[in-house]
Order: sequence, then structure tokens, then C-alpha cells
Amino acid sequence: LFSTSTGSASSQILHEYEVVNSTIFANAGQTQNIVYGSASSSIGRFEKITMRNSTFSNCARGLITVSNTADIPYEIVLDGCTLYNMGCAGSNALLDIRIAGTQYAAQRSIALRNSIIHYGSTKGYKLLQFGGKEEGDYIPSEQIDCENFHYFSSQTPAFGSSAYNIADRMTSYSGTPTDLWSNPMADPSAAGASFRIKDPAIRAAQEAAGPPP
Repeated sequence: LFSTSTGSASSQILHEYEVVNSTIFANAGQTQNIVYGSASSSIGRFEKITMRNSTFSNCARGLITVSNTADIPYEIVLDGCTLYNMGCAGSNALLDIRIAGTQYAAQRSIALRNSIIHYGSTKGYKLLQFGGKEEGDYIPSEQIDCENFHYFSSQTPAFGSSAYNIADRMTSYSGTPTDLWSNPMADPSAAGASFRIKDPAIRAAQEAAGPPP
């Protein structure tokens, strides 16, 4: 949906980018991310990325990858989303943010709320990947908000470092995709396909959460 890898983009700013009330599917053949920027010659900086109330199906990699040398503040919000067959092409993390420097670490935040993730590959169930190896290098772990975020128990998420392991704040789901969603298919526009939550417990938790802030 958004990709840049040209040298002329190095000084540009992606101020606010939103994917809301959308269905994105059959992306397995495109070996990039929903938001993609590579190396120091790409996006100079981004400020806020929001993905809300949307379905992402059969994505070859994760949702967001940004790797550059800018020391910047940023905000990422993932709320009320269905993430099905993520990382089909391999072990890419759902969120892979490689921002150098710590000057603005206190102004960085990630929110993962009211969503569930299913991976489409067995090469690695990565959720968060950062450049830093120690807590606080790139984003303080306490600034990663995780609430009502589910994963399938047979696919326990891995993390880029122990500092960012928020598994204790996630909820394991023991069922299968067909237990959770109505007719999950690679193409949600196909006849009879739907990603409506049919598991009553999960649906009740999402409804109880109310509209996103």
C-alpha cells in the first residue's frame, strides 16, 4: 500500500498514514509489507501509522517495515484487526522498526489492541523486531501497549529480543481459524467467505472493548 526505496525519499516525512475499515488480501505474491521503507535511502521519517478495523490476509511479510538512520519519535496503532496468514513468504516480523538512536525513545509508542494474528508460514512467528538488543535502545518496553491481542496457541509469537517479549500480555487462542472466523479463505471476497468472528468469547471481548480511542 505504501512503499518507497528511492534515494530522493531520504528527507521526506510520512506524517500520518491510515488504513481503516479496509480489506487487504492476496498479497502473498508481493514480497513487501503494507508499509515498506528500506535502508537509509528510503523514508526519512514517519510520525504515525494507524491500522484499524481492517482485515489483512495472505500477506507475504508483516505489516510495517521501516529501517533507516533517522532518530525520530513515532506512534503505531493496530486496533481491531484480523491478521490471517501473515508472513507467508518467511519469518518477517509483523512490525519491524529499525530506527537508530535513543534521543526520542520516550516519544515512541506502539499499541496492539483487540486483534488476532494467524501466521501463514512455519519459518518463524515473529511479532516485534527492533534494531536494539537491550531494553530502551529503541523503544522502552513499557511504551508497548498490548491489550486483548490474541495469537493461536500452536504459533507462539517470537520477538526480536527478550526486552520486547510481551507474550505475558497476549492471549493464547487454542482453536483453529475455522473455529474463530466464519469461512476464513485466502480471498475474503469469494462466495461464502467471511472473517466475522464467530467464537462467542472472542467476539464478546472485542465488543466489550468498545470503539477504539
